[in-house]
Formats: sequence, structure tokens, C-alpha cells
Amino acid sequence: MTTSTKFPASSFSLVVLAAGLGSRFGGHKPLAGFGPHNITLLELNIFNAYQAGCRHVVLIIAPQTQQVFNEHFAQKLPSDLTIEYAEQRLDDLPNDKVIAQRAKPLGTAHALWSCRHLIKNGFVVTNGDDYYGASAFNIAAQHFSANPSQWAIVAYELEKTLSPHGGVNRGLCQHNNDNTLRCVTECYEIQQSPQGVIGQQEGEAISLPTNQLVSMNFWCLAPAIFDNLTTFIANFVDTASATDECQLPDVIAQALTTEKVAVYRSQSQWFGLTYADDKTWVREQLMQLTSAEQAFYSQK
Repeated sequence: MTTSTKFPASSFSLVVLAAGLGSRFGGHKPLAGFGPHNITLLELNIFNAYQAGCRHVVLIIAPQTQQVFNEHFAQKLPSDLTIEYAEQRLDDLPNDKVIAQRAKPLGTAHALWSCRHLIKNGFVVTNGDDYYGASAFNIAAQHFSANPSQWAIVAYELEKTLSPHGGVNRGLCQHNNDNTLRCVTECYEIQQSPQGVIGQQEGEAISLPTNQLVSMNFWCLAPAIFDNLTTFIANFVDTASATDECQLPDVIAQALTTEKVAVYRSQSQWFGLTYADDKTWVREQLMQLTSAEQAFYSQK
């Protein structure tokens, strides 16, 4: 883990969850490149975050993978953008707790906790293998400008998040009248059907509106969440099985009793890499980028 503490002024930091094993995809998704210059979805998100005022990026990575990322980013990033790395390690747990060796990472809550020493200001959390669009980062910048300590989620309309190659799991967002988050409930195997969009919840098929807001793990958070993460992970380790994972949405759900989490609606199309067959679909989506993104995607 790097421990640099100086970086240029930034309206917010960007934390990218990039330590996953990509079992369904069959490879390291954050570094899957597209186009003549092998541009990744990760780089497009960094570009859009940079355009919105971000100058500090933290990548949460698996152990012994930093050199691979360094080589990919070599001489490709602006001089005033700082990238730091935090390794998600099973021997790095709150209160010196210990968990039995396991093959899979401990989950997104633990991944985020891994960068606790590198974050000093408001920050956005995203997945490393998803594309979120420029509007999400612009919303984040405006949110932090007005409410630097409030948590928020930038949610997406369900129809803009489906994969043409199989069912997907999504967190269905419900919000209060003041546009604060009430809850996020998981729905499984969501896909288009002749009857419309359907999914599975509690073992039963349900019909879903196409404009249902869903979580794509685009969170705007403040450093105070690391206290929540510390407590949650410590309790989790005491009771977890060898395959359980502690997930960031569960930490946020637990905090909703005391935290008001703002809900924003992204106008962007989301796309990402879940299955190997998604590569062709993503390639097609990349041809419909905004002019600024297209210029970045097309340049070396």
C-alpha cells in the first residue's frame, strides 16, 4: 500500500473497487481494454471524474497486482492527477482480528476499509469494471460542493443497466419524499422478457418498471464512514463463514437509522462487464459516447 499524503487540490476523491477475481467474466475486468488504444472502462471513469474536478484516485487492488496497473497507466495520466493504491488483504482487519484463509476477497465493505489511511475528504466509490457516464461525476461534484459531509447515491434507471447476455442482480432503491434513501433491496436474475422486465425476489418472479431506480455502487461518501466500516467488519468477522462476504450496501443500510443519504438520478447509460460476451456489447456502447469522451477514447 502506498502512503503518500500530498496530492493536488481536489473537489472529491475517487475510490475504485478493482480487487475482484472476475470469475464469471474469466479475467481481470478492470484492465479489459477496448478500441485501437486499449482504453478501459476504468480509464473512462477516471477521465470523467477528472473533468468534474477530481485530482486524487485510489485503486483498491488485489495483492501483488500493483505493477500490472502501473504498467497500464504509465505515461497516460495528467501530471496533476495522483493515483494511489490500497491492497485488499485478509490479514488487514479491524482490531487485529484474524479470519481463516479463503480464496475470495472479503467483500466490498472490507475493500473500502482497506484505503482508510488514504482518504481525507469526500469521495466517490465505484466499481472498476463499470461505466457510469459523465453526468454521475458531475452530480457528485455538485453534491460535495453543497453538502461535503452528507452521504449520497447516484442511482440509475433499471432499463439503462441490463445486460443482453444474461440475468443481472440489482439493488432496488426506495426513497422518501425528501429524496433521501429509505432502503435498497436486492433483486436477482433481472432480464427482459416478452412480458417486460422481470426479476426474482424471495424466490418469486416479480415485474419491474423500466424506470425503477437501482444501485450500481456509485456512492458519495465522507471519511466518517470508516468508523461504521470498522465496527461492521469487526462484528462480521466474529460470525462469518468461509464464504460469507461483507458488502458496502449492508453497511450503508445499517447506517440509515442515523444518516440521511441523498438520492440522485443519473441520466447516463450504464454498461459494464459481467459476462465474457459483454465485451461486444460494451464495444458497441463505446461508439455512442459523448463527443468529449469519444475524443479521449479515440486518442492514444
